[in-house]
Amino acid sequence: MAFYDISFRSEVNSRVSNVKVELPNDKNEYEKLRAGIEHYERPMKVLYLLHGYSNDNSEWANMTYVRDFSERYNIAIVMPYGDLSFYVDGEANTNRFGSYIFEELPEYLHRSLGLPLEREHNFVGGCSMGGFGAIRAAYYYPEKFERAFAMSPAILTDGMENMTPEDRNPMADYYYYRQTFGDPKKIGTSVNNPRYLLKELKKNGERLTPLYIICGKQDFLLERDRAFVEFLREQEAPMEYHEVEGPHDFTAWRDHFEECIRFLLAGKP
Repeated sequence: MAFYDISFRSEVNSRVSNVKVELPNDKNEYEKLRAGIEHYERPMKVLYLLHGYSNDNSEWANMTYVRDFSERYNIAIVMPYGDLSFYVDGEANTNRFGSYIFEELPEYLHRSLGLPLEREHNFVGGCSMGGFGAIRAAYYYPEKFERAFAMSPAILTDGMENMTPEDRNPMADYYYYRQTFGDPKKIGTSVNNPRYLLKELKKNGERLTPLYIICGKQDFLLERDRAFVEFLREQEAPMEYHEVEGPHDFTAWRDHFEECIRFLLAGKP
């Protein structure tokens, strides 16, 4: 195993950015134990793993055994810092996290670490804000990601068109939503809206990235996620949905991380 903690200047995002990478490619005394393990009889895969709101890219490493899963499944785990961006491009030139993480960063890691760029080797996943980011990326960049997963995705774009400057919810106020996603009244036809992106893909006959979604039965986002999953079913989008025990935190997500990885590696549904 190798671990990289990289800071570099993003030209797209006009700021120094940080990314952490678990890479199962180094030669070590245990390599002979890999013989016959199916995951080492294929090229290494890459998972872009997105953190949640008000957290940072150390979240997954602190709360789960990402290193063990990286080595067990021969998968590079890339953990970029996404601030509070929901992994979309905001209005400011220092808030273009969508373009930075899903366009500039893969090219940078391909040049510096040799990570593959082909869709069949790349996945995206995350929790909460990162779950939204994974779904949005799967539909905005269908040519980049073979599969995706989302744990308790925060689909905040649903109902956003009704917000006014006086509105505030447990996540943030109207002005945060406007700065992050654009004019709330235009969210119905925005590239930051997963529902709109899915409909456009279907209209144009393009590929739909398979999704794996879980949500805790005690999660405050449960009804919102159920509504989004029902929309996916109506659109006949390829996906699996599971409700598990637990609230909106890693007590629910930690035990299901490995099944998400298995879904990513399972091939076509």
